[in-house]
Order: sequence, then structure tokens, then C-alpha cells
Amino acid sequence: MNFNTDTYRIVLDDDGKAILQTDKVLQTSDGNYALKEITETSDEKLWTTDCTIFLINRTEKYDSEFSSGLKKKVWQKVSGECIQEFNKPFTEQNCESKWKSLRRTYKSVLLHNNKSGNKRRHWQFFAKMHEYLHNKPEIIPQATCSSSSGL
Repeated sequence: MNFNTDTYRIVLDDDGKAILQTDKVLQTSDGNYALKEITETSDEKLWTTDCTIFLINRTEKYDSEFSSGLKKKVWQKVSGECIQEFNKPFTEQNCESKWKSLRRTYKSVLLHNNKSGNKRRHWQFFAKMHEYLHNKPEIIPQATCSSSSGL
């Protein structure tokens, strides 16, 4: 049997654990097609350190497209590049969700470390994220306005 196409789905089991389901369309020796579903509950993480750094780099690469176009199409492009690079079933939702989580963690660590008296927090992706996000107004507003203190 030859594998012709693969379709990937990530679903949650009853315990909330992610399961990769793959539908493989197989061509039999007589020329007919059969659908075979393969379910993997591998403990292998989807987002390794290398995959995460690749995602950060791709998000930075397509920064202008994110701000000017449909984000869904850009996330499709990013997920396609992740699939090609790592041969894992990344979806645009996986990539966008991971990116939002990275931004949230970056902002949390940044605000914590900027407060006087706090013990410094370390995060393995902080330097890479800071290189890209340090001047973004959605992370650090350029000015704030208050009715009691003005600008």
C-alpha cells in the first residue's frame, strides 16, 4: 500500500490530553482507496525549544504582514513553514495560540523585572522576545493618559 495523503487533527481526550489523529488515504494494490485512521498519544511535545524559536523568528519575519493583512492567512503561512521544518502537525491555531502565550509570558516577566524590589525572573525565550517586542506599543505603551495626572 502507498500513502497518498495525510490529514492531521489534534483532539482532546477525556482527560484533556492532546491526541494526534491522522487519516491516511491508502491506495491498495487493486487500485482502490481505503481510509486508515491512526491515533497517536505520544508524549512528544509539539512545541520544543527549537520549534518555539522558529515560531518567534517567523513571526518577526512576517511582522509587516501581520499588521497589514488578514492574520489568519499569515498564520497559515507560518504553520506551513513549521510543518516543513519540523514535520509535525502544526495548525494556524496552534501557532497563534503559542504566540499569544509567548507574548503574555514575555509581558509578565518584563513587568515583574521592572518593578523595584522584585527578585529577577528568568525565562529561556526572554532575550529573543525582547529583541522583537521591546518597542511594540501593545507591550509598552508610549504614553498613558489619566484624568488625575494627565499625560
